[in-house]
Amino acid sequence: MEIFDECFESLPDTTLRPADFDDFWNSQVTELRKLSIDTQSKRKISRKILSETSYSLDFQSAGKYRVHGHYLAPKKLIGKPPLVIIFQDYLQPQTGFRALLNAGIAQLTITLRGHESLDLVSNDKKSEEKKEEAAGTTKTKKGEPPIRSNVTEINVKKSPGYLKENLLEKRESYLTALYLDAYRALEVGRLRRESDSGRIAIWGRGTGCAMAIAAASLMNRATCLFLEKPALCALETSLRHSKGVWADEIKEGLKGPKKNRKKLQENIQYFDSLYFAEALKLPVGMAVNLTEDQNDPRSAFSLFHLLKDEKDMHLFTQDDALAKANEKRKIIQTAVRFFSKHILDKELEEDVKVTGEEEKRD
Repeated sequence: MEIFDECFESLPDTTLRPADFDDFWNSQVTELRKLSIDTQSKRKISRKILSETSYSLDFQSAGKYRVHGHYLAPKKLIGKPPLVIIFQDYLQPQTGFRALLNAGIAQLTITLRGHESLDLVSNDKKSEEKKEEAAGTTKTKKGEPPIRSNVTEINVKKSPGYLKENLLEKRESYLTALYLDAYRALEVGRLRRESDSGRIAIWGRGTGCAMAIAAASLMNRATCLFLEKPALCALETSLRHSKGVWADEIKEGLKGPKKNRKKLQENIQYFDSLYFAEALKLPVGMAVNLTEDQNDPRSAFSLFHLLKDEKDMHLFTQDDALAKANEKRKIIQTAVRFFSKHILDKELEEDVKVTGEEEKRD
């Protein structure tokens, strides 16, 4: 396949890495740590109270912003379960995975800042019901993320423009805050008494991959990472080829007045997750679609080539709706097998049914 050869030959280029990259981010973390985490939790009561623990929570992050999330863990007779922190893709709803619970793994799903006010659910109820039926969604109470056995993407109709905010003043940019939110979420995950703070993995999805890489790099406490269709990586390449909303917003922000364009081009380099990845010393799993145009696969290969520790890449192609649905299921299975290996120290069979609740509905 020609696209595979082109992707495989995409080598990492770190020549544009700012000389003060580490100093900038270390100073941002230092400022963040002056703010108390101030986690507020509210227990959710459901008919599964005997088998799982569920909390909605929020915590204080950069700019004293309250970041929201949902914590869900299986109850164990002996010991504490490991934890996976999930960073969603930009403009995608907060989503949890029944497959993780079935495998005995807790999860903390994070709502990206600013997304609480966005309508990320289709207004067409009939259409949404059909999507839920096809995706195997388990209905939950208001305020909890849907627990899906297979995930249907739901896009917001109008781009909010968050990613182009304050690129000229990088300390005040949305992207800086987003990466610091990821760092703080990892702090919050380590403080949860219901799960094992020594076994924490991170699942990044799209732009959430950059958050995952930044958090793991800035705080050396994650056990492993799983990156699903990485975005915000190898920006010189990905901004040229990616057609996702995240890329459109950043490219619009980089236009700016002519006198500011050089500074804007310099500032965007501080948010390239490729430069964070140089410091990673942990296993990384990756799922990449070779034919998708939302997140450029060439940049994912650049990241893959840069990684120095144990790494594994799973490739997909997307030809039609059926292939796309099968890809989503396979990615979930792949992620759960990866986490089981690295934080449960248990190998799952290749064709194991990890979702387990396609037919059950609450």
